[in-house]
Amino acid sequence: MLSLRKAMLMGVLCISITTKAQTTSEVKPAIFANYPAIISIPESSLQNIFSFTANQETVIDFGSNLLFPCKVLRNETKYGNMQTVIIRSTAFNNAMLQVTKIVNRDQSISYNGRIINERAADGFEIKKAVGTGQYQLTKFETDKILEGCM
Repeated sequence: MLSLRKAMLMGVLCISITTKAQTTSEVKPAIFANYPAIISIPESSLQNIFSFTANQETVIDFGSNLLFPCKVLRNETKYGNMQTVIIRSTAFNNAMLQVTKIVNRDQSISYNGRIINERAADGFEIKKAVGTGQYQLTKFETDKILEGCM
């Protein structure tokens, strides 16, 4: 009987600790709160990123006053048609920018990527606008993107 009580007490204790851990969530700052939800970016800005070399320090101007001071960590080509650049910002709480360029079979070029910081509430995704075909930075909530990772 005594061991049954101990087991039940331990079970209740574990449940209460788990519940408390799930309800105590960290409040993350919105590091891009001062920027619009959608920023149109010229394709030339994306093209220029792929000329950067590892360890290069630069500033990327995405428009709408979004200047991204950064240091290039990697610039790698794989499979002959895919090039990825990984960049860490020296601002925005060390947010990371990942941009990938894919040369399609018809020789057209597609870009995609994200600006993300796991300690921030928001980030940007590089998307091609439907209809216009122009590239945009579209704001997202970081927890929705990282939900499956936590």
